[in-house]
Amino acid sequence: MHYLMSWSGSAARRSACGNICALVAILYAPAVYSATIPGAVSVSIQPPEAIAAGAHWSIDGGAPQVSAASLSNLDAGTHTLQFTDLAAWAEPDSVEVLLIGGKLSTLTARYRPLPKFYFRSVPDQRARAGTMLEFLIHTDDPTDPQNPGLGTTLQMTATPPPAGPPVFNSASGRITYTPALNDRLPFTCG
Repeated sequence: MHYLMSWSGSAARRSACGNICALVAILYAPAVYSATIPGAVSVSIQPPEAIAAGAHWSIDGGAPQVSAASLSNLDAGTHTLQFTDLAAWAEPDSVEVLLIGGKLSTLTARYRPLPKFYFRSVPDQRARAGTMLEFLIHTDDPTDPQNPGLGTTLQMTATPPPAGPPVFNSASGRITYTPALNDRLPFTCG
């Protein structure tokens, strides 16, 4: 970078201009953190119940890390953080993080518990196009005389079939649905 300074006028004015121009040069100087200096990242996961359920994070598809772990000697630049998928929790979205050489970036990721419903009493669910809807269904309700019991395997069909198909994991009871733009009609799952 080149800076042009005028040195006309009194010595006091030259001194003041020199100080201001030096400050401008510092503020607009290129970053001193080179891409060759490694950076570091630390990620804390919340809430503690998600950690107890096995929540981990990883960077650029690497090895899973526990909450509050730090990784160092990472290339400066943009990296992607991912989070483990837990059966009863909605994991945070993957996120891009900019690592600056010589600096530690700290982040907090928050899991949220998925709503859980008895399979015979799931309330109407609504979601906007492109927005994921997730919840759990279970088969154990002691107040239902026809309760099939804990661990009963369920199946799901949608009528009429939506354009954005619902996904049902029978092992965990997790239903995931992202409406497509042309999903306009209500449908029933059974």
